[in-house]
Amino acid sequence: MCVVYLMNSNSKACLRGGRLVVEREGERIASVPFNELDCLVVSEHAQVTTETVFRLLGQAGQLVYVDFQGRVTGVLEKGRRSLLRLQRQMQTFAAQGRRTELIRQIVQAKLSSQQEFLRRHGSKHRETANEISQCLDNMLGQLSQMDIDAMRGCEGAAAKRYFEFFPMVLPENWEWHGRNRRPAQDPVNALLNYGYAFLEREVRLAILGVGMDSRVGFFHANDGRRDSLVYDMMEPFRSSIIDNFVIRQINYRRFRPEQFSLEEEWGCRLSAEAKYRWAEDYEEYMVKQRSSLQGKSPREWVRSEISAFAKEILHDPCDDTQAG
Repeated sequence: MCVVYLMNSNSKACLRGGRLVVEREGERIASVPFNELDCLVVSEHAQVTTETVFRLLGQAGQLVYVDFQGRVTGVLEKGRRSLLRLQRQMQTFAAQGRRTELIRQIVQAKLSSQQEFLRRHGSKHRETANEISQCLDNMLGQLSQMDIDAMRGCEGAAAKRYFEFFPMVLPENWEWHGRNRRPAQDPVNALLNYGYAFLEREVRLAILGVGMDSRVGFFHANDGRRDSLVYDMMEPFRSSIIDNFVIRQINYRRFRPEQFSLEEEWGCRLSAEAKYRWAEDYEEYMVKQRSSLQGKSPREWVRSEISAFAKEILHDPCDDTQAG
């Protein structure tokens, strides 16, 4: 299965002879077999024909709308959510003991992935990498004694120490002003923000695929402002997928600082050239199998982890077949 991105202005996707055809200003720029299409990602200035939408929904694909920063603004999919599954999900996350344990698992997975990043990229700065990793290790050792508020504080403290290492793995011509989010103040943060928006889409689609409701989470607030479960489930994948990808692409010189612009209102933004390069390299990265992920591709890994999580949360003992 594949993902097609319509990120450029005036691009259009239509169905022709069993293939999805992408055109821009009347010129064909891509063509893929429609039955291999898993997801179509569309920015605000791109167009998709109605016939294409109906055909995509008919084969259980998803149409994802994103803003200029790559953040998901809406998802169109076939089917309706199961109320029974939603009830199980809400009951599980409302149980204080179970919720505490789930948060502990998420924080533990996130800190462990940060340690793996430090091991992977710390060869030239081993002393600092080891010192930060030991700090994270101490936090991991204390998680079992923490309540929810303490674990939230631990996650924030760990992130602060972890991002102290970033300037050490960047080329000299790349600025880093510490971790800043919206708006980004430098190209590295712009890439991280853009990457996390793409990761949000990956996780959102995986959650939809297993029949869970993305609005109801257990770690981030269920306040209606954002889909909490998506942000809960993103945490273990940030370092392992996006941070590694961003550092790799910078050090491979796939991006250049001059491909970014700094605007007072919007902060640091990727140029059209950089967005095109991102989409091309990101998709290749997400479908390549990796030994570090038990032979799975990053996309397969995300979906398999969320599938296992859903089975644990939505498991109904009454469905079990009793032996003997």
